[in-house]
Amino acid sequence: MKKIIVIGRPGSGKTTLSNKLGKILNIPVFYLDRFVADSNGKRIPQNEFINKQEEIMKGEKWIIDGNWANTIINRIKHTDTVILLDFPVHQALLQYFKRLIINYHKVRPESAGDKTRFRWHAIKSVIAWPRKQVYSILNENRDDKKVYIFHNHTEVYKFIETLTKF
Repeated sequence: MKKIIVIGRPGSGKTTLSNKLGKILNIPVFYLDRFVADSNGKRIPQNEFINKQEEIMKGEKWIIDGNWANTIINRIKHTDTVILLDFPVHQALLQYFKRLIINYHKVRPESAGDKTRFRWHAIKSVIAWPRKQVYSILNENRDDKKVYIFHNHTEVYKFIETLTKF
């Protein structure tokens, strides 16, 4: 595991897991949410977003945290390990609201610099996360990749424990 992508429903714990993996495996973590906008919060053009990902993926080791379905196929092709957090909607919504309360009006380090606030489109993205599309993309592009699919935090914690035993 040297080139890892962590994908899943918003609020499923991608960033928390990515940070833990980064520390355990001593691999740098890159957050896609940081690269979608410039320092003024304006969306960057798609080709710039793709170029930033390409630069990261030239590295020997990396963990990329984030969905952004329009670029997921390319990330899967460059990775050796895919971690999919396929948590139920209700669990992700609870986590989203918890994060909202804890970080309200603060800038989260993995964000593009905007303050945490309630956004209807964020709720919609948790509920309408394209689960079937992600599984289809993953199944069509998994080749020789290690694929881990977790459905709850207990499974994630057990996986982390296996990594810390080495």
